[in-house]
Amino acid sequence: TLKVAVSRRAPVDYITPASLSFEREIGSSSAPQTVTVTDNNGMPLDIASVFSNDSAFSVQNDRCSGTTVTPTISCTFEVVFTAVTRDHKVSTIDVISNSASSPDQVVVDGRGLAPGEAQVAPGLNIAFGDVAPGQSSQKVATITNIGDLPLPLGTLALSGDSAFSVPSDACSGQTLDAGKNCAITVAFSPSGLGDVSATLDINPTITLTGTGAVATPPQAIPTLGDMSRLLMILMALLGVLYLRPRHARLR
Repeated sequence: TLKVAVSRRAPVDYITPASLSFEREIGSSSAPQTVTVTDNNGMPLDIASVFSNDSAFSVQNDRCSGTTVTPTISCTFEVVFTAVTRDHKVSTIDVISNSASSPDQVVVDGRGLAPGEAQVAPGLNIAFGDVAPGQSSQKVATITNIGDLPLPLGTLALSGDSAFSVPSDACSGQTLDAGKNCAITVAFSPSGLGDVSATLDINPTITLTGTGAVATPPQAIPTLGDMSRLLMILMALLGVLYLRPRHARLR
């Protein structure tokens, strides 16, 4: 009987670093990070292959697969993360070798980051409604960055009807980090009648509308006293008709 002895290396900590972390904007790829395989055992380390378990992580410039690592010779490979969606991925890069612990793994995690995105409250269309000429109404537009990356806002520019103005601007020239916000106060002071509009160009563009209109006086609601007086007048008229001569009533 022929017996074949298969040599397996004892498990060793020979891959550095043991983990990699990435953060990239959606639709882009990271710079490569290098992993080094070193022989710390003194016995030859035969590496069959290096592969990724998730397509978001790719192995590049692989100088390890199909090689033998010795105490005087190490090898390297690179890992690149490509962000496709706004989520957090965790996976492994497997190194297949004659080590007793094979497959040995490099833990990789990557986070896809959404670009900066502005959300405006109360909305991209701010309506002041009816305002009487000579009067003024104010509203506040709050801009919040709901993305993951910084959001540059640029410089505010107001264009359109002169009835609109900006008494307060805390947003121009600002760059909002994720979750941060700033506020702009807008005023509408019509000098005449009719519909007017304007735009705030900053990032994004906000539309302003308003109407110069004469205020309608409120309708008087009859009081109990008014109703009593009206009832007395009606009763008096009925009394006059009743007391007229019969022949006059029959005409």
